[in-house]
Amino acid sequence: MTATAVRNGVRAETFSLTTATGQSRLAVTVEDTAPQNLFARIAIADTAGTVFTGTDRDVEIEITGPAELAALGSGNPAPRQTYGTARHATFDGRALAIVRRNGSGTVVRVTAEGCEPAEVTLDGGA
Repeated sequence: MTATAVRNGVRAETFSLTTATGQSRLAVTVEDTAPQNLFARIAIADTAGTVFTGTDRDVEIEITGPAELAALGSGNPAPRQTYGTARHATFDGRALAIVRRNGSGTVVRVTAEGCEPAEVTLDGGA
């Protein structure tokens, strides 16, 4: 679906929504903006990266190397799990992990039922 805004007869903006299709997979991206904390965005997505917003699963995170899990959660206003556990359900297909690092070479591994595991290696550190 595509929405287009027109101002004075000229196309000003366009926004499209795409539905995820096919096999679901784990997509993990890391936002490295703080000196010690990293934010790992976790999503249940298709091969194009479109999130399955109607699919929620328990995800589990395992961290090896000089780092620790500070929190794992989702935007769910009434989650079943606490933020201090390594297992949490996604909400609208997404979750967020906060990793406190103490060096380089940390590996973040995320698993979920029905998906291949996803791994990200973190460099740098405090």
